[in-house]
Amino acid sequence: MTRGSLPTLLWRRVVVRHGQHPPVGEFLRLGALTTPLSLAAATCALWLAL
Repeated sequence: MTRGSLPTLLWRRVVVRHGQHPPVGEFLRLGALTTPLSLAAATCALWLAL
C-alpha cells in the first residue's frame, strides 16, 4: 500500500504519466528543500497579514 499526502501522490502520478520516473532520493531532497521554505513563506505572509 502506498502512503503519502494527497498532493504528493497526485504529483507523482502526473510525473509518471508524462513518462518521467524521478529517483526517490531526488524526490526526498526536493521535498526537504521546499517544505521548510514554503512553511517560512506562509508564516511570514500570515504574520504580515495581522
